[in-house]
Amino acid sequence: MADFLDNIDYRILFRECNDAVFIEDMAGNILSVNKRAEELYGYTGREFTELKVTDLIPPNVADQLGEIVKTLKADKQLKLRTKNVKKNGEIFDVDVSLQVVEFSGKEIVFAIIRDISQLMELQRRHKEQWENYKTLAELSQNVIMVHNDKDVLFANNKLYELFRIPYDKKLSVPFLLSLADPECRKKMAEYSQKRLAGEYVPESYEISGYTIDGKTLNMILSARKITFDGKPAILVNFVDITEFRKMETKLKFLNKLLKAISMVNQLIVREKNIYPLLAGISNILENIGIYTNVLPFLYEDGELKCPDELSVDEKLKK
Repeated sequence: MADFLDNIDYRILFRECNDAVFIEDMAGNILSVNKRAEELYGYTGREFTELKVTDLIPPNVADQLGEIVKTLKADKQLKLRTKNVKKNGEIFDVDVSLQVVEFSGKEIVFAIIRDISQLMELQRRHKEQWENYKTLAELSQNVIMVHNDKDVLFANNKLYELFRIPYDKKLSVPFLLSLADPECRKKMAEYSQKRLAGEYVPESYEISGYTIDGKTLNMILSARKITFDGKPAILVNFVDITEFRKMETKLKFLNKLLKAISMVNQLIVREKNIYPLLAGISNILENIGIYTNVLPFLYEDGELKCPDELSVDEKLKK
């Protein structure tokens, strides 16, 4: 083995590599290691030569060794992600690259081991944070969605409920844009492209659209550019204001109606003749813009006829 390491190229690779490097025989005996392996696992170089590869593998992973050796013998190389154990008993995550080479008529194995425990911990924390975020998003009463230029990367259940979309429906940006009012659709597509490109666009604005069965929706859309899995994306929040807009419309109508009633009362005080009175009432309703929403008074058979309460209620519902 000393002759093998006398080769300048292999010596540089072996001794200077930032990863742990092992030289093993096909039986699993450790023939030599570099300094990084000693630092990583806690054994001295001499102690390593008294060990076998199986001494560095946790019991719950050892049952995979047979399949690993079989694949290595057949393909002469192998890459895998697994767990190893240090001298102090600490189990940690590693990426392993194995390469079989021939030396002096014998096959030996080069193993390069990279400690990825910090990477795996970061991934675990990221996954945990993402799960917490999804839980919070599902508890929200608003629609929360993340998308890029064409794909919906995440959407909470509120989106499906609001637009009445089947839960097994695959979502895409073009599909959701198709549910927007044509004018809003154009604005939303334009703003999304500009936002992804880093250009300034309003963060919040009102839009209108439809459920998949045609019900009208009014919403406040708030959006911001974010990074999602390392790539640009847009975080979107929809607030449903449909009922608010309906109530607002009714209040506006009722305000007009109160104004009309006030004007009609003043007209009744001034005008004693029924025909000018009816004409004046008609003009008031028409000028205020509620002529078609309120049933007009009728003069029939010498009597003044008023709409019944049911008729007025039906008109107000519209």
